Amino acid sequence: MGAALVVSALPHCVMAQQFKRTRAGIEQLLKPLFATDDPALWRFTVDVYERCIFGRMQAAEPPLKHPWLIPGGIYVGQWIWDTTFLTDLLAIVPGQKEFIRGIYQNYGDSKQRWSAAKPEYAQGTIANFIAPDRGPAGFTGKDWLTFPAYSPAPLIAWGIERVWRRNHDLELVRAALKSLEAFHDWYWRERDLDGVGLVTVGVYDGSLQHARYETYDNEVDLDTLALTPHPGRKSGPKNGPWYGNIYIPANTAYLLLSEQSLIRLAEAVGDKVLAARMAHAFATPHWKTPVPLPSVDAKASEYRSDGFWRGDVWPSSVYQILEGLASYGHREVAGPLADRLLANAIKVGISEHYDSQSGAPLGVPDLGMSAVMLTIALEGLSPRYTIRAA
Repeated sequence: MGAALVVSALPHCVMAQQFKRTRAGIEQLLKPLFATDDPALWRFTVDVYERCIFGRMQAAEPPLKHPWLIPGGIYVGQWIWDTTFLTDLLAIVPGQKEFIRGIYQNYGDSKQRWSAAKPEYAQGTIANFIAPDRGPAGFTGKDWLTFPAYSPAPLIAWGIERVWRRNHDLELVRAALKSLEAFHDWYWRERDLDGVGLVTVGVYDGSLQHARYETYDNEVDLDTLALTPHPGRKSGPKNGPWYGNIYIPANTAYLLLSEQSLIRLAEAVGDKVLAARMAHAFATPHWKTPVPLPSVDAKASEYRSDGFWRGDVWPSSVYQILEGLASYGHREVAGPLADRLLANAIKVGISEHYDSQSGAPLGVPDLGMSAVMLTIALEGLSPRYTIRAA
């Protein structure tokens, strides 16, 4: 009866035969996985898996190349919010790795298709939902170039980390990392309009309500939302009224949460690509100052060699960079940088920070956190200056 109700509520989606499960079968599957003395809570648990997960599994269909989960009701498509929460629960169940990989690969495929058809500024985003071609008006996959033109709250990395912590599927993580990084790059580029670390909402079709859909659809905070061109770009066809004029703390929090997840996922699979890009960058004139490493790109207009976090050198942050490079196999890059930093400090003394060109001490002499330069030597990050603890 429960399965029949689910199907009747989804007139546009026929549940694939291979995913059908009886309630008794689902209950038997879940018994070893959950423990509760509350009969009502147990029934609720079975309801969740029967009605929201197993009862909503769909076979692959254009443009979705892999099986997927439908939220239900009028929501015909694979939606970000539902996907992350449901795959978290599905990952508890053995034998679901392949299905979950396919769900997230659908997002990767969608992003790739979008990026191939869109100008550079729009590339990298992931649509809030992927609709099947047979979907009803407003939800058909055939309209993917124009609608949906908005992105979701950035939860995908968080969702994948939840799955990985449940089922330890490193294959899923490896497949997703590159796509997730591109998505996060897009988010900071297209939503942090003033470079202040807060993101707004927006939409490339210029619809104010579609922009609101990037967060909590009708929240009162956005009653006065207006869409404007990007303040950091020249006006023209590549800079329309696509960007919200109100920063959204909630979306910023989601993005930071997913950024942290992305870092942990990269560490889990030993991804050295990001470290390799950093190592290469440090050999360029942008970062290769006499005393490393400047707090701002040496070629940037804001750079001043003695500027407070605008081109000066802080031993504490340099230490973190050196340790990261060494940890990811770039000790040959970290070594010379450590040598130059310590050589300067031994010459001019311990100081809060330093001029990245002249090496002159800046700020407070003998500031406590600058003692980390001794830690650099203790940890063997400097080939020239070495010391061991007894």
